Amino acid sequence: MKLSKPNKQNFATLQRAFKHDDVALVDVRRKSDGHSVPAICIVQPHPEPSMPGEMLITPFAVMVEGNPYESFDPPSPHDAGYLQADEEGSEGETSGSNEHSEDLH
Repeated sequence: MKLSKPNKQNFATLQRAFKHDDVALVDVRRKSDGHSVPAICIVQPHPEPSMPGEMLITPFAVMVEGNPYESFDPPSPHDAGYLQADEEGSEGETSGSNEHSEDLH
């Protein structure tokens, strides 16, 4: 699956925000279920002149809940598909563990 143009544009926006230190990890409430989740947000001064000192916080990406190695199959380097957990080990790809996986809870 190709990434959509809006996804690429949002990613470019995030890259610019990171470059300018306009990014924060913020606890937000997901409207669909009311749960509190961590999100990568762009933080900027509010554009309305009537709101000096106020910040505009725009969520751009929700952090993965749990271990991402257990939640997602990575793309296959061989075709347009995705590696399955049982395929990963047999193809020499990551088996879902990583030297940094202990940090991913």
